[in-house]
Amino acid sequence: MITETPTDFFIERKHRDYSIKYYNLREISQGSPEIGNLSVNDKNLSKRYFFGGPPIFYENHMLVPLFVSKLCKTGFVLCKVDLETLNMNFISSLKKLIFLKEIDISRKRVKYYESINLGELKEISLG
Repeated sequence: MITETPTDFFIERKHRDYSIKYYNLREISQGSPEIGNLSVNDKNLSKRYFFGGPPIFYENHMLVPLFVSKLCKTGFVLCKVDLETLNMNFISSLKKLIFLKEIDISRKRVKYYESINLGELKEISLG
């Protein structure tokens, strides 16, 4: 059962010894996903980046959709955040939406949807 969606997710959560918080939340447009800034243990990732949700976690990493707004295109890329160092790696191309489902650790793949209505389940390497 899905309890969180890109339009309705928890803004505070714990993973291991890490406290993750979204702040400055806003909708991209009416009825669309929410985005905001992120902090880990009260350290801001970057005020210039806006992240969607919900994130998913494995080991000391968080996977989270990162909102991108370019001249003619907007969407999300999948961002892998090291919760210890706060280093970020972008591991996908631009997608209209990234709705994370689960991580397959043995195959080093993450599964996601590109629609709030779910649809086709896609996957990408954790990088």
